[in-house]
Amino acid sequence: MLSSQQGLSLSAKIDLAFELVINKPALLSNQSGVQAYPVAISKTITDGVINTELSLTIPYSSTCPCSAALSRQALSDAVAEQFTEQQLDKSALLEWLTSQQGSVATPHSQRSCVYKHEFTR
Repeated sequence: MLSSQQGLSLSAKIDLAFELVINKPALLSNQSGVQAYPVAISKTITDGVINTELSLTIPYSSTCPCSAALSRQALSDAVAEQFTEQQLDKSALLEWLTSQQGSVATPHSQRSCVYKHEFTR
C-alpha cells in the first residue's frame, strides 16, 4: 500500500477484530457447544518500523472459593444437627444427603475473563 502511494504517505495501519469460535466438547456428555474468543490484531508501519499488537480475551467460569467454603461449613453444621448420635449410619447419611434437606447450600460460580495483550516491534 505504501509503495503504491509513494510520496503521499509514510505510514499505514490495519485493524482486524473478530471472534474465534471453537467447538468445545462437554466434560461429561457426548454433547458439545461453541465458545467465542474475541481477537483483535493491529499492524502499523511508520518510517519503516513495523508494530504488531495482538489482543485475546479468554472467558471462563469457576466456583467462588469463599462461597464453596461457606457451603461446606453449612453442610457440616447441618450434618451435625441432623445426626446427633456418636455413630453415623452410612446409608441414612447418604439418603439424607441426596434428599432436599441435604441441599443446604450451593456455592455460586463466577464468570471471569483473561485479557492477553502482546506488542511486538
